[in-house]
Amino acid sequence: MTVEDKARFLDACPHSLDDAQAIDKALGREPQRDWNAVWGRIEDVLHARKSRWKATEQKLFRGVFTQKDPDAAPVARGGRDEGYEPDADLRDFENVPLKDDIDAYFEREVRPHVPDAWMDRIKDKVGYEINFNRYFYKYAPPRPLDVIDADLKQAEDEIMRLLREVRPANKSSATCASGWMPTASSRRCAMGSSATVGRFTRRTSRPRMS
Repeated sequence: MTVEDKARFLDACPHSLDDAQAIDKALGREPQRDWNAVWGRIEDVLHARKSRWKATEQKLFRGVFTQKDPDAAPVARGGRDEGYEPDADLRDFENVPLKDDIDAYFEREVRPHVPDAWMDRIKDKVGYEINFNRYFYKYAPPRPLDVIDADLKQAEDEIMRLLREVRPANKSSATCASGWMPTASSRRCAMGSSATVGRFTRRTSRPRMS
């Protein structure tokens, strides 16, 4: 129990200060590899102090002061007769053929590679796996390169045609309803009178995100 770990635990459970001090004194600072035995000693300390921890406090204590060790003793789930706690990071699944015996498959295919593995038969599921690519896929050969090149050339020609239609529109002039003909610096009336119009710039807001 390091000072840093003890501080983390007491930040969440400040009322357990005296219990943590008594546990630290009883267990010492040497690493121990059997959580079952360690928790038994902790329960003795708490019983002597007439303290009872909630399940959340027990879980927090174990999460703060312990770490996974593949060489340590397995952690019993509840009592020792209820099996051991699984390691979620090591959990795996197997697809067993429907006609095979699951226990025989486990002993033949899994046990030789993972001696300490066991099965949680509550999560067994019976189903069928259909390989759609195997039964429904039909191979379609790719198109010839000359056909692909022709399609790309057609697309390029279409883009150039659209660009040619857009560019002249920017340079064309328009006649006002009152007979005014706009020019670069002034607008002249069809009757011959002229009037100078001040130039202006129209700005469009373009917010920049950074």
